[in-house]
Amino acid sequence: MLKKGELRYRDIEFDFILENSELNLQVKNNYENEFKNIFYKNLGNGSYTTRDVYFEEGYLIGKNKENFGTMIMIINKKQFLHNFINNNLSIEVDSVFELYRNTNISRISLYAKEMDYIYNIEKAIKERKFNYNNGEINILINSIKETESKDIKFQLDGKEIRCSFSISRIMHGGINSYPIQIKSDFSAYFEPTSDYIFILKIYRIIEQFIQFLCFRRNINIEEVHVHNKNEKEFYEKIGTIELFENKVDEEEQKIIERRYIPFNLIQDNVENIFQELANDSLYMRHLPDSYIKGKSENEASFVILVAAFEWEFKQLFKDGLPHSEKTKEAQKKVKENIENIINKKDIKGKEKKIYKSLLNFIELEALSEKIVYTCEYLNDIINQFGKELFELNGEILNYKEMGKRLNEQRNHFAHGDLDKEFIGKSLLDLIFLKEVVYAMQLKRLGISDDNIKKCINRLFYGRI
Repeated sequence: MLKKGELRYRDIEFDFILENSELNLQVKNNYENEFKNIFYKNLGNGSYTTRDVYFEEGYLIGKNKENFGTMIMIINKKQFLHNFINNNLSIEVDSVFELYRNTNISRISLYAKEMDYIYNIEKAIKERKFNYNNGEINILINSIKETESKDIKFQLDGKEIRCSFSISRIMHGGINSYPIQIKSDFSAYFEPTSDYIFILKIYRIIEQFIQFLCFRRNINIEEVHVHNKNEKEFYEKIGTIELFENKVDEEEQKIIERRYIPFNLIQDNVENIFQELANDSLYMRHLPDSYIKGKSENEASFVILVAAFEWEFKQLFKDGLPHSEKTKEAQKKVKENIENIINKKDIKGKEKKIYKSLLNFIELEALSEKIVYTCEYLNDIINQFGKELFELNGEILNYKEMGKRLNEQRNHFAHGDLDKEFIGKSLLDLIFLKEVVYAMQLKRLGISDDNIKKCINRLFYGRI
């Protein structure tokens, strides 16, 4: 993408060229002195050096020279790079809003191939008729209203966001395209705003939602449009958003078609998913970049998956592991004894710091114990998958042994043995742990046990 235009920044006028994510600014004639005052430091004797100037505003607004549309360029890195000779600045751009007219935005809509399967486009077909005598075909399409999902609501930064899936239909003319195209898209509605950073937050949440349902990051969102209501109270398309960091290698079509969670399995609890994403409390860092990358394991994927387990354990079991009254009483006494030592006047400095650090170990729970407790808690959901996986590899599933191996493997990596191979069957344990973590997440989101099993079956095994 190459776009040219003009913009004003700090009362200086620039010509700009935006090529992919790099924005280059060339100061216009008659503004050289103002430019030097801000961006250069005078060393005396006619000598100058560049001054570090940081961009604080969040975005730049310019005019596209081709269509005279407004371009809002969201800045990524906050420091300008200088070209001392040509009075040129460059800065990294995260995304661009290109608006056909200047107005607030109250809706964002987007499309990715995965949506056609998550929210099945078959919903759009009301009736099919084929006349075998003359070859006549009649297809009746449901109204847009009939294909819309129920409203999905969540809170973001104290504001209500209303979302829905729907199936759009596009009529084509000419001989180079199908006469009609149907596709699933997703829209989010909110109070009219020109807060572009807020709108991007909504986009990110929708993107994460699709990633979560596909268990991979490489979701190729092809279209992002922004809208506002016109004088007739209809939503009118007023522009587009292009995100540069969203350029990913497209997933294989067979993976897109088979490995995803259908909307009908999570629709009763979909608001919980969106709210968790908006609150940044649904762990997502362990998702692989692509399906094929998710099939290979190394020390990095091990560490991040165990971190995902630890995070979700705290979310699912707020009080931690259950302990006997005898253990609780012993922990309480030890804690009181250490606190008494800390409060002594002669305990100071590093000594006091060491005693305080000991408090963290009193209620410390071993990874192995957490794994065993979680697997037993989710046994009715996960056992059939773990059993199948281990038997396929000539092994027997045992939660205690699995917990022990994973605990040893973590200690192995913690001691810096990153170049060593996985210990025993811990690689097999790691593959199963992915499914356990996903089950933990779906369980706390309120999905029924039966639907969690269907989700795991579809996502990790590609079975319908």
